[in-house]
Amino acid sequence: MAGFSNQVELDVLEAIFKSEVFPVPTVLWVSLHSADPGDTGTSELASSLAYARAQNNPDPDDETDVKWTAVSQVSAASKIENAAVITFPTASGGNWNSGTAIPYFGLWKHETSGVAANFMLGGAISGGGVVVNDTQTLSFDANQLDITLD
Repeated sequence: MAGFSNQVELDVLEAIFKSEVFPVPTVLWVSLHSADPGDTGTSELASSLAYARAQNNPDPDDETDVKWTAVSQVSAASKIENAAVITFPTASGGNWNSGTAIPYFGLWKHETSGVAANFMLGGAISGGGVVVNDTQTLSFDANQLDITLD
């Protein structure tokens, strides 16, 4: 199950109870984490060995370039998945996360860290994670990243 960051939770409460406009991102970046990213996006892989976040933007209003599935109701939870393939750069110079499984992903508003209110949510990668060895290119197929809210 994915968890929203403290900033997104604050933005939701301000939108509902204070009539503030919810800051909807125009660009989304997917990250990989060696441990639970928590509320702030900690444990992101180091930007070495050619690791960088992968872009998978929100869908446009006209829905001509669908990158996310329709939101569905599963039991008592709401769920959305990536509808487009998400591809990271090819690992170069060594194995990401020292060759061990990368168990978590994150979603960000910006390509790099250091921007206020940047981290949006984190979640577990199904199957215990992914391993990315030197010269491999990680791609998440459509419907592979689940974001479920209960």
